[in-house]
Amino acid sequence: SISSHDIPRFLNKSGDMLITDVNYNDFVPSSENIERFKLATTFQLTYSGAPMIYYGDEVGQVGGKDPDNRRTFPWDFNKDKWRVDLRDYYKKLIELRKAHKALIYGSFLTILADDETGVYAYERFLDNDRVFVILNKSKKAVNIDLSIFDFDNNKFLFDYFSQKQYPVLDGKLKINLKGLNSIILVKGSDD
Repeated sequence: SISSHDIPRFLNKSGDMLITDVNYNDFVPSSENIERFKLATTFQLTYSGAPMIYYGDEVGQVGGKDPDNRRTFPWDFNKDKWRVDLRDYYKKLIELRKAHKALIYGSFLTILADDETGVYAYERFLDNDRVFVILNKSKKAVNIDLSIFDFDNNKFLFDYFSQKQYPVLDGKLKINLKGLNSIILVKGSDD
């Protein structure tokens, strides 16, 4: 869980500082905090196990230490574009999870864990269903060179969100990933 009734809400955290006494009607998190939240959400919904979404996280609910983290759901979230965008991001990840059984029942394999660059990449797989997740928690863009095993040469992986194609050549995937960003790559339907 990214947030719970036991800890301050994710978006209330700003680096090592906790934002307190926030009126959620006036609160707009920094774009950096939203991107960090999306990274955490991507991990939560693509990692092993059943994800638990604490009510309101999907629309950027805020709240400090208990009991502030138990605020009522912000039913008027539609007035804030960033909240609607966040809700839509959750919906898209849930659709991905439903479409790829590898994310529910599949095995997990870490492909890359690089503390120096802040990149973590893993694969979820089940039978012929393969999903690759790459997370960049640093603020800098990075060039990534991943080894993709048992993948036919000259085939493509597709960015789940943009549908951009990424070729796998000689078992290697080369990608540039912006800072505080992630990419989810899936096999094409004919692979």
